[in-house]
Amino acid sequence: MRADISAHSLRALHRSVAFLSRVGGEIMLDAREDGREGSLTLKSVNANRSAFARVRVLARAFDAFEVRGKRVQACALAKHVLASLRASARAETLSIELADDDAAREEPRVVVRTTSAKTGVTRTYEMCEVIDCEHVDAEMDAEAMPGKCVMRARAFGALLQHFASAAQEDVTITFGIEGEVCVEVDEGRIGNSSGNILTLSSFATAGAGLSQALQTSVSVRRDDESILFYRNTAGSKIEVTVNLKDLRGVVQLCEASDVDLAIYCAQAGAPVIAKPTADYKLFHQHGESQQAAAPSVDFEAELVLATVLPPEIANDASTQSERAEPSAPSAAQLPNVPIGSQPWSAVPDTEDGSQREIGGADEVGALPRPWGQNASTIANVSADEDWHTTNVDDFVEATPPEKRRRS
Repeated sequence: MRADISAHSLRALHRSVAFLSRVGGEIMLDAREDGREGSLTLKSVNANRSAFARVRVLARAFDAFEVRGKRVQACALAKHVLASLRASARAETLSIELADDDAAREEPRVVVRTTSAKTGVTRTYEMCEVIDCEHVDAEMDAEAMPGKCVMRARAFGALLQHFASAAQEDVTITFGIEGEVCVEVDEGRIGNSSGNILTLSSFATAGAGLSQALQTSVSVRRDDESILFYRNTAGSKIEVTVNLKDLRGVVQLCEASDVDLAIYCAQAGAPVIAKPTADYKLFHQHGESQQAAAPSVDFEAELVLATVLPPEIANDASTQSERAEPSAPSAAQLPNVPIGSQPWSAVPDTEDGSQREIGGADEVGALPRPWGQNASTIANVSADEDWHTTNVDDFVEATPPEKRRRS
C-alpha cells in the first residue's frame, strides 16, 4: 500500500492523528481499495475500552492511493506516527508505505516519507509495527438515535471550560424536551417560559468526599444561536454521563478543523457518538456563509463514548453478581476460644493442663496435631522436675532431665 497526500489534506491528517493520540496509545491503519470507495481508516481505543475513535480518509483526498491487495492492516504507536507528522509541518508532500504481502513483512515496518519542494530534502521514518494489537471496530447508526444536538464547537468548548477542576472526570449531558414549559414562581407571580433543552452538569461519584463538593451546572436555551440543530424524540429527557477528557478531544478536533460538533445519544448506559460535521456551515452568521457552497469533506471522524449506567441498574447488577458468586464456608465462631485452638490462629509452643479446655482444634474438625488436646507429646512428667514448670522463661533453654539427674 502506498498513499501520497499534500496541501490541506496533509494538515487535516495531522489534526486527525493528534486527535487519535489523545484517545489511545496505538493507532491502527486499515487501507481498503474498492473502486471509488477506497479509503484509509485510522482507529484508536483507550485502555479502559470506554472510548473508540475512528477517522476515515477517502481516496480522493490523496494525490495517489494504491492498495495491491483488497485490504492491508498495520498498527503503530501513536507517539511515533505523531512525531513523523510533526516533522512534516514544513513539507509539501507526505507518503505512507506498507508492505502488502506477508512474505515481505517478516520485519514489518510503517514507512513515512516527507518531501519539501523548496529545499529538496526528503526525510524517511521507519516505525516498528505493533504485532499483538487488538483490532476493534464499532458500527452504529447515529441517525437512528432519538437525541441529536449540533452545536458550534467553539461554544461547546467554552461550556466545558466550566469543568476545569482536576476532580471533575465525568460530565452529565441532559437532553430536555423541546417546547417544554416550565413554571417559575417568584414572589407570588407565576409565569411561563421555554425551558433549557441542553444542560451540562458535574457528575459526583458515591463516596467522593470533599474533592467533588463543588458541583457545576450550565444550561443552554433553544433560541441560543450556538445550537444549529436539536431533536429529542424519546418522549422524556435523556441523561448520559461520559468522560470529560475524551469529550474534549473531539471538541478540539472540531475547533481546529473549523466545523461543528454533533452529539447523538439514546439513553443512559448506551453509547454516545460525537462527530464533526459541516452540514450546517451555511447557517452560520445568520444564514450568510463566506463560502458559496457547502465544503467538500474528505474526512469522516467519530468518537464512540461509553456512558455510566443509571444508579438503579448498576445496583441491580451488583446485587445479582453477589448472589451468583458462591460464598466461601466460614469457620465456626467459638466464644472465649483460647489462642491456638482455632486452625487459622497461632499455636503456642506447649499445651498443658493449666490451659482451659474450651473448643479445641480437634472439636472444629481440624487435622490431628501431635500437640493437640488428645495427643500430648509430654508424658510421665514427675512433679519434682522443675524444667516443666509454667514459670520458666521462654527465652532460656531448659536443662535436659538426663543431665540434671547425673549431677
